[in-house]
Amino acid sequence: MTALTEKRQNHIDCAHGLMILHMMFYHLCGSIIQDTPYYYPLLHTFAFFMAWFFFKSGMFYKDRKIKEVLLLGLKRLVIPALIFSLIGFVCYLIAKRPETTFSNEIDYLYVVGAFRGIGPMWFLTSLYLVQIVYSLIFLINKTHKTHLNPAIIAVISFAWLFFNKYLGLRPLWAYNIPLGLLFYSLGHLFKELQYNRIVVIVCIVIYSGFYFIHTNIDFMFGRFKPFVIAIPWALAGCILINVLFKFIPFICVAPLRFFQKHAMEFLCTHMIIITIAEGYLQHNEKLISNVAFELIVFTAYLVVFSLILHFFKLQHIQWMFGRIRNKG
Repeated sequence: MTALTEKRQNHIDCAHGLMILHMMFYHLCGSIIQDTPYYYPLLHTFAFFMAWFFFKSGMFYKDRKIKEVLLLGLKRLVIPALIFSLIGFVCYLIAKRPETTFSNEIDYLYVVGAFRGIGPMWFLTSLYLVQIVYSLIFLINKTHKTHLNPAIIAVISFAWLFFNKYLGLRPLWAYNIPLGLLFYSLGHLFKELQYNRIVVIVCIVIYSGFYFIHTNIDFMFGRFKPFVIAIPWALAGCILINVLFKFIPFICVAPLRFFQKHAMEFLCTHMIIITIAEGYLQHNEKLISNVAFELIVFTAYLVVFSLILHFFKLQHIQWMFGRIRNKG
């Protein structure tokens, strides 16, 4: 099989687009209809979506110098996280007018790893740290010949996560970083093995067998239940979504590729729109129902922003979304 890093993998692009769409739907549901059960089956079906993002990143791991990892991650992940965290936080303060203090917000930033009002930015900083840790491990591996392969790193990551839970550490990044490292290493391990027939069959059995027992994995908080089942269930989901798009190519439609192409733009902006809509509702109680209003606002955002991204290149602000020329 051709190495994954040599050319674009259209099926992975389409899976990425679907996961971005699901992520936005997940955050919208958490905002407006969290007390109703109607959306649960769809959210549960793709409950592994955050695991998939780390898994996918691990699939495309490259052996780079630490300096290159630091600089690339700074441009592609940290700068967008900083810019849109500040924009989102300002929008949060204006839209919701919360009674808060500077110390409260600093404490929130320390615990969550992101500013209030733009929570999804924790993913970018955590992924950056995961990439650094993984690269450092492989540097040690080459220097001291420790033979730490991706499977061993995955086991170490799980032990690290369990140890942090045992200590009861307060910051959420103490949990989502080792959990992210676990799936990052699994992505590296299964980048080609995931298409093996036996692996696919095992994943079908695991995913379908545990689907109806409310299996869940919450990356931001580093929570998963049931404890023993959630991680293999999420791994099975990550593999099956890739296999599905690879071997059923007609479902790989253009809109999914569009959302993959502009994944960073939607990741960095969608929660700001939700926050503004929530704040407007908070101070205008006589409006139509919360659900209807936020659905209208969010649909308008998706349509208008998609048209802007389609017809305008926005080259002068691409750096804000981590767009840089790939030099190899």
